[in-house]
Amino acid sequence: MKRIGIFIILTCLCHNALAAEDTWEHSTALRFSQDYRENDKRLKVISEELEHLPSPYQGAPTATGGYLSYWRDTSDSFVRLNFRWNKSQRIDAIALLPLRLYLGDKGRVTENAYWPRDIEIKAHIDGEIVSLARLTDTQRKIRGSLPEWVEFETITTNKIEIICTNLTKETSTPHYGAGFAEVFIFSDQANIAPRAIVNATRGREDKVIFSLPYLTNGQTPLGLPEIGPESPKGLGIYFPAGKTIPMQPYVCEITFDEDTLIDAVRLDPAIIHKAGQSFPIRFAIELLDHNGYTLQTSDTYKDVPFSNPGLNPTIAHFDETKVRGIRLTVYEADKPANRPNAIIQLSEITPMLHGTPILVPAGFHNSTTTPERESQKFEISDARLFWTLESVYDGMTQTGKVISHHEWIKGLALRQKLLEEQSSLEQMQSAIVAKTRATTLWGASLFTFGLITLAVGISIRSRKRALYEIQQMRERIASDLHDETGSSLAAISLHAGQLRSKSKSPDEHKNINAILRLSKESTFGLREVLHTTAPRVGRAQNITTYMRELAELILAGKRFTFDSSDFANKEGALTPQLRKDLILFYKEALSNCQKHAQCDEVKIILTYSRRLLVLKIEDNGVGMTPAQLARPRALRTLKQRADRLNGKLQIETTPDNGMKLKLRVPM
Repeated sequence: MKRIGIFIILTCLCHNALAAEDTWEHSTALRFSQDYRENDKRLKVISEELEHLPSPYQGAPTATGGYLSYWRDTSDSFVRLNFRWNKSQRIDAIALLPLRLYLGDKGRVTENAYWPRDIEIKAHIDGEIVSLARLTDTQRKIRGSLPEWVEFETITTNKIEIICTNLTKETSTPHYGAGFAEVFIFSDQANIAPRAIVNATRGREDKVIFSLPYLTNGQTPLGLPEIGPESPKGLGIYFPAGKTIPMQPYVCEITFDEDTLIDAVRLDPAIIHKAGQSFPIRFAIELLDHNGYTLQTSDTYKDVPFSNPGLNPTIAHFDETKVRGIRLTVYEADKPANRPNAIIQLSEITPMLHGTPILVPAGFHNSTTTPERESQKFEISDARLFWTLESVYDGMTQTGKVISHHEWIKGLALRQKLLEEQSSLEQMQSAIVAKTRATTLWGASLFTFGLITLAVGISIRSRKRALYEIQQMRERIASDLHDETGSSLAAISLHAGQLRSKSKSPDEHKNINAILRLSKESTFGLREVLHTTAPRVGRAQNITTYMRELAELILAGKRFTFDSSDFANKEGALTPQLRKDLILFYKEALSNCQKHAQCDEVKIILTYSRRLLVLKIEDNGVGMTPAQLARPRALRTLKQRADRLNGKLQIETTPDNGMKLKLRVPM
């Protein structure tokens, strides 16, 4: 039991060590599993690729909208979105962005709100309706708020349909619906969705954030289209304004060194105070020729206040034209929460062509600032930031490098695929590590068991060797006793017999008979000892014959009967130790009859039945009183011998009626 306990402790220690040492498990799996090595290489590649891909915004939704259909009572309804252009467009990719909204209580943000389980995208081509893609919700393992990216061979069409079926609901409402935060339709790098006429199945127009125009305004829930973090030092421009409406508009001009072909201008908000809170409220963007005259103007927000963009850029679209400059005119500034003055801040002003940001050599002019003001240090949130005019056109926002929506969304879609692959590989790696842990644990257990078995084997072998040496010594001693003591006892018996035949004196006969009895008894005892300790040297005696001869020797002068008829042929059931203890009990009982019983007749019966040996010894002596029998020393030796035999001793005696001993010994 002690060895088993040690084995269990060692096994538990091995298991705990393996479970705690992941590096050891990783190293073991790398060494012994080809699949683990290949998966590990791929995981490292994925990790490196993810570092160079855009990351989605994970904070609370801000300044985002989209489309959400009116409530449906069942999921069997359908929702249709139509995008139509006045002339045919070349289209090669479509991106759908899930809603990311506050739903329920405690400010809970719900990802993929009302995302349909089945989406089919169709195009009208040469009078026919062609299915471009069919998306099912089961295709995604990881979605978060990442976009669904659909890329196909370039088609020419003037109408795209998005049909949503198998609608969903959220836990906060019993109603079903379908919605998207944004739909991008790409012609190469350019997003042409804002130029389409959009209509849809009845939407929730009563909720401003779900108005249909929000579906194509570029205000996604995923933040700025950029790759970061780059952590540039100079970020945007800073105008301290005492009033939200200045006495004269603030003007910022970017002048190119040569004519530049553009079709859009992108304004990126600054992410300080709260995202987008310092973005201009009313402004206009003009494209200038080499003389500074206006070629085109985007003045939608000159008279209509602009809503907070949050984390998203604002893009003004123009007809494609060559320009020499861009002029931003701000008519009204924003006053961020908890700030005493209105502030105008932009992190980047970017000219674009076909959806791609372009960066060409340029000069800067601002009609409301001085060089001293441009380099002014401004402390915000314990960080000292440098707001300079040059940094408003360096291609770097506050959190990364400006890229196109096409590159950004494609990168986010690739991130989603890589994350799914990463998750799948990590599950496979975990399974391999678990198998490695189990295999190693079993190996360690088997090794420990082997060591214990080896130790036990060595111990047993050593014990066997010691026992063998002891047995050899016993046999040598037994052989010496047999040859020397046995021959001496035989000689004593021979000489005593010769003396008895020559002697005529009764007293001499009595003494010689005593010598003969002792020598015979010693010879019988020697044979039993030799048989018990060295069976190969001492031959086993017939126990019934031996017991009869012992009775003759010990009970000399008394009548006795010895019945062993029910014990015939049971010699093989007695082990050497049992023979020895039984003879010792028998001799002690006969000696008591001879010395203390004052009897003249003894009956002895030896039986064997149902694996139970029974020895009965009965005399007609004086017996014992109950008080005498109750004494601790009364028949103590017989009781001890019975205990050694694992037997049960029954004693029946009364004064002047003799004593009956009955010993039952289980075989």
